[in-house]
Amino acid sequence: MLSKYYANLLENDKKQIAKNLNNSNDYLLGQCLHVLSIQRNICAHFGYLYQRDYAIRPIMAKSFHWDPNENGKLFAQFLVMRRLGDKKNWHQFMSEFERNVSERQFFELADYGFPNDWSSYLS
Repeated sequence: MLSKYYANLLENDKKQIAKNLNNSNDYLLGQCLHVLSIQRNICAHFGYLYQRDYAIRPIMAKSFHWDPNENGKLFAQFLVMRRLGDKKNWHQFMSEFERNVSERQFFELADYGFPNDWSSYLS
């Protein structure tokens, strides 16, 4: 609902919210909210994440230097969450995520679009 509410705001209101929230432009913020709403719906309806290719892909900065075809994977969703999320909550989430990854040897992050140096992008 948040992405739909945001999309229906006046352009000046979108610009002000984007500027105050993460110093982004209004289009990118709207796009990020849309990407996360799709992710939320997949999780809420027991959709699978393993080797999923998302049709709606976030716009990534060119500074990331990785294959743009990977924007349709879960790793790109993590980048959006990191960008919009609260830093304290994000660090707590990443700590728990890293613990789960280390405990589950069968869990291959590459299957979810994570590059080898994924932690440098998400820290």
